[in-house]
Amino acid sequence: LKTLGADVVKIRIRDSSLDARVAEASHALGLPVTSHYVFPSTLARGLEGKEHSEHLYRSWTSPYREDMISLLRVGDVCATPTLMTYYLGHLHGTSALFPVNVSDEPPHAGFMAPLSLEFTRQWFGSPLTERSWQTWETRFGWELESVRRLHEAGVRITTGTDTPAPWGEMIQLEMEALVEAGLTPLEAIRAATFDAASCIGVDHELGSIEEGKLADLIIVEGDPASNIRDMHNVVWIILGGRPYTREEVAQWVEEVSG
Repeated sequence: LKTLGADVVKIRIRDSSLDARVAEASHALGLPVTSHYVFPSTLARGLEGKEHSEHLYRSWTSPYREDMISLLRVGDVCATPTLMTYYLGHLHGTSALFPVNVSDEPPHAGFMAPLSLEFTRQWFGSPLTERSWQTWETRFGWELESVRRLHEAGVRITTGTDTPAPWGEMIQLEMEALVEAGLTPLEAIRAATFDAASCIGVDHELGSIEEGKLADLIIVEGDPASNIRDMHNVVWIILGGRPYTREEVAQWVEEVSG
C-alpha cells in the first residue's frame, strides 16, 4: 500500500492481535491508521481514526463501553460514525428518530451518473418488513447514543458518509444526525470542516477560513449555526477562490457523466 501511494491504512480485521500488528507495521512506514473495529491492543500501538459506529464485531452496533470511550479519548482518536450508512442503507425510509424521506428520486439526482442513480433507486426502493424496521430503528438509536457519549467524553467527531451511492446531500444529512445525537449545530459544522481536516492532517490547507489556506468554501442561505438544515441551502460553491453556482456544477457533472 505504501508503494502504491496510500496516504492512510484502514484495517478491517476481526482479530485483535493481527489488527495490532498491521497498525504497528503501518506506523513503522509513516502511515496513519484507521480501523473498522477497535481493540485495546491496537489503541496501545496508536490509532488515528475509528471508522463507523460499531466497534465489536460480535455485537454490530452495541453501545460503547466506558473503558473503550476513555481509551479513544486518551489516545486522541478521531471517530467518524458514518451514521448515514446505517440509517439510509437499511431503513430505506422515514424514521421516527431521524425524519428523512427516501424516495425514488434522491436529492441532487442531477449530480449522479445514470448507473449510480439507477442503483440508488433500486437500493432504496426495496421494502422492509415491520420486524426489520423495528430492528434498524433500535440500532440507529444505539448509534446516536454512542455518538452522544463519545462527544460528551471529548472524543473528536468528524463527518463521513460511506454511502453506497454518491448522494449530493449526504454530508448535510450526516451533520443533521450529529445534531440529533447531541452536538450543537456549530459543533456539527466544525466536525465537517476543521476537525475533519485536522484528523486527516490537512488543516494547514483546509478546514477553516484563514489567510494562506485554500479558498474552497460553500455559501449557504440562512443561519446553519442556529438551524443545521440550512446547510442544504447551498447558493455558491467557491473552488480555489473562484465562485460557481449550483447550476454550473450540475452542468459539469452532466458533461462528465455523459
